[in-house]
Amino acid sequence: QAIEPGYPNLTDITELLRLPYRDSGRMLVTTIHKGGAADRFRADIAELSVKDLSSSCLNYYSKSFDGIRQVKAVETTDDSIQNVQTLKEEYVMPSCWKENAKGKISIDLFAKSVQERIPDPTGSYAGGPIALEFPLTLNYTLILELDESYDFPIDDLHLKTSSYEFDFTSSVNDNHIELKYHYKTLRDHIPLQEVAAYKKEYESIEEILYFSFYKAGALRSQPGQPGSKEPTINWLMVLIAAAVLGCLIPVFRKLDAGSPGQTVSSSSGESIGGWVAFLGVSLFLGLLVQLYNFFISKYFSYFTWNAIEASGGRYLQFVFGMEMMFAVLLLTYLIALLFWFVNRRDIFPRMFIGYLIVLIASEFILMLLYLIAKYREPSFDIPKENIVQIVRSVVYAAVWITYVYRSARVRNTFVVPKQYE
Repeated sequence: QAIEPGYPNLTDITELLRLPYRDSGRMLVTTIHKGGAADRFRADIAELSVKDLSSSCLNYYSKSFDGIRQVKAVETTDDSIQNVQTLKEEYVMPSCWKENAKGKISIDLFAKSVQERIPDPTGSYAGGPIALEFPLTLNYTLILELDESYDFPIDDLHLKTSSYEFDFTSSVNDNHIELKYHYKTLRDHIPLQEVAAYKKEYESIEEILYFSFYKAGALRSQPGQPGSKEPTINWLMVLIAAAVLGCLIPVFRKLDAGSPGQTVSSSSGESIGGWVAFLGVSLFLGLLVQLYNFFISKYFSYFTWNAIEASGGRYLQFVFGMEMMFAVLLLTYLIALLFWFVNRRDIFPRMFIGYLIVLIASEFILMLLYLIAKYREPSFDIPKENIVQIVRSVVYAAVWITYVYRSARVRNTFVVPKQYE
């Protein structure tokens, strides 16, 4: 009896989307790679940390869902005997329902994982065949759980040519909608003589990749009154950040006015150089990293605020607010440090040591808050990058505090008091 060959390059993706109207959404993704697809995925992630892989997955979905946030780091399992790689992801996001100018409330979705694997003939060379990824088998299932029943009046589609096969089926059970796509290439190209037919077939495929759901009886916003759309800016976090900054400015002004040593002119002492210059570079790079982290954390995003509440409740929102306040404190402190460094202020050494103490203390406080969150909600995963950052900060502090405390060049460089800046 002939042995039926297995799939040499199979990817099976299941996305479960829970999309209530007046609450945050949740998405669970399970991707199974088999055969050649498992080999390729294994090679792609071989040099990636869990953090980098999680970031890559988040970036993929952030292009489709505003404010999406990972509930926990991605999970991978590798069955080398069966040559199967499994990837599991979990996300929360603000409500995806939007109101248009006419007052209709809808949600737009599309099968991105299918669309990006099927070549679009629009941009292909007119006088030649169309390349196909071969071998390839893709099974994609999109499961939608909505808060009311919907009709789904889209017919199934079945296509089979000498180059590929494509199937689409759908099923509806009350508020549960399941869409299934199957795409398999049979060779590595579509011949020139079949391109014209493929263009028409692609139009049929494209029609079932994009779809919208409209809420029945949606109310239109009245002129001059707020619409039903959620705000995009979290003004509470903006006000907290402004309050923290307002408190810090007079504190740093008072620190700036102090001078621990004797009065000398600005021309006295050594110039910035050697390891002192390297210290200044590290502070500048630290400022850039802090600014970047502040930007990508989306502290002022209302979408992010709602997503955090969905994943961890009010307590996790409190931790998020504390994280933002520490970020404002450290950014302000770094800017002040660089100002004192450039001006060779006599207060720089002790202010630098103070900064490192504040940095490590803030990281330990956040870690404690994360541990409490883990105790309150066992499914919550403590960000591993926070643990790594604490270790880095402790090592950085140990090295530079020792240098600043013992270095004669530091003592001879930072000698300028306030009145000689």
